[in-house]
Amino acid sequence: MNEVEIITLLQEAAEAGAQAILGVYSSRPAANYKEDHSPVTVADKASHAAILAILERSGLPILSEEGNEIPFEIRRNWSAFWLIDPLDGTKEYLKGSNEFTINIALIRSGEPIAGIIAQPLSREAVIAAGQKAWKWQMGSLDPMEELRLRSLPQGASDLTVIASKSHFDERSSGFIRKLQQVHAGIHLLQAGSALKFVRLAEGKADLYPRFQPCMEWDTAAGDAILRATGLGIYQADTLEPLKYNKANLLNPPFLAGFRDLIGE
Repeated sequence: MNEVEIITLLQEAAEAGAQAILGVYSSRPAANYKEDHSPVTVADKASHAAILAILERSGLPILSEEGNEIPFEIRRNWSAFWLIDPLDGTKEYLKGSNEFTINIALIRSGEPIAGIIAQPLSREAVIAAGQKAWKWQMGSLDPMEELRLRSLPQGASDLTVIASKSHFDERSSGFIRKLQQVHAGIHLLQAGSALKFVRLAEGKADLYPRFQPCMEWDTAAGDAILRATGLGIYQADTLEPLKYNKANLLNPPFLAGFRDLIGE
């Protein structure tokens, strides 16, 4: 697939997932709960089915949060595959917030090379492919607005740290206290779902610490977007970039944003 074909599939799959979610949004039925106590609704399942119907045209394997578990013995042979979270931020969805997203990424050799994060309610999305990223108004035929490559502000003493609304813990607080020893001002933002990665790419935040568990499909699309804008997601202990299609799909604790800031 070339870049245009990848972008087209990302757009069509996100649009299909959004329409499936909006088709049941008004009722927002009560959630069921998985073995790990995370919520799942009929909207998650509907989005999953709609996205698969589009991505299957590529002929590549698909790994989805709401799909069947695929053994590593099979996955380890995949040179490229789609990694999707059909509805990221189910808790926000259930509360009636618009801070839930559709996350779709294309993984090649353990690296996210393209992705989309889309908000079904606002119809806003960010797409990355070919080491570039764009803002896209879903359904629009107008040219997409390219996101500028971010660079670390020289001599800046203030930082904006973005954190989860649902997963802010003592280790995150400790990380921020450490930053306060170096920077004169720390501004804290909160956002739900993968929108934290979007805010980093847009330049509205500089760092995102995450020490609570999350899965590869939670970060892959955001990782592709950050890499395309000069940022990244790094393992908190080693500062190495996240890897994908591991035997265990659980992400280690990570820090997202400017590599130079994370290494301070």
